[in-house]
Amino acid sequence: MLIGLLTGVLFPALARADVSLSTLVEQLEQGQVSETALQGKGMQRADHLFLLGWLYDRGAYGVPQDRSYARKLLQQAAEKGQFDAMAYCWYRCLTLTPEVMQQLRRGVERSHKQALYLQARILRLQLDRSESATQTDQPAMDEMQRRSKTLLKSAARQGLSVASDQLFVDEFIGWSKDKRTLEQAEKKLELCVDQGHVSCYYLLGALYQRHDYPQWALFYYQVLALVDPVLYRSYLSDADIAAILSQRPQPDLAVVRSRAA
Repeated sequence: MLIGLLTGVLFPALARADVSLSTLVEQLEQGQVSETALQGKGMQRADHLFLLGWLYDRGAYGVPQDRSYARKLLQQAAEKGQFDAMAYCWYRCLTLTPEVMQQLRRGVERSHKQALYLQARILRLQLDRSESATQTDQPAMDEMQRRSKTLLKSAARQGLSVASDQLFVDEFIGWSKDKRTLEQAEKKLELCVDQGHVSCYYLLGALYQRHDYPQWALFYYQVLALVDPVLYRSYLSDADIAAILSQRPQPDLAVVRSRAA
């Protein structure tokens, strides 16, 4: 069961690419874990570095939790071109070193879906910085926006769900610039959830939080945490959740449904 969980669900691409991962997970499950033994099983390889980094980050299956060491392993995996490691550690612990950026460029050139998505995220960060600057180059910003959208579409066409989610988030933000009711926004986001866009759990939570319904916001944030822990950590911190818990519940949604979303 553990092998199926790790190599078949969490790391499906790795399971296909490297059968030895199954052997490694089996040995971890059986308690055959020591630093010397793990390092002797080809841990310099990017996929293995990612798996070991994930295990140390979670403190799971006989491996003691050591997030400092996990960060080191995940960074090494990313610098060797392990795009799942980049995505997993993106906001929390990844340093965009020249080696990481070089691997991303190579991935984009090969149309690797994770690389396309992550490059789009880098462009978004650059856009955010440009928008906060006192002087902006609007044509350059427009080009970055166009390039980011093109990269996301390419990743989404390859079936990368987080890229599809981001495209919907962008579309929803544009849609919500017009005056909308809370009920209209609810229906649109519930349809989005039905279509399988995980990020819409976050948007529903943010919507209810904006309208002072912390218990509903917390509910959808918790759903997101269960469905996609990595995305949850990208959007929310412990401080954010503590702030929501400190708010007084407002159980009746009817009062605000007539307000603009």
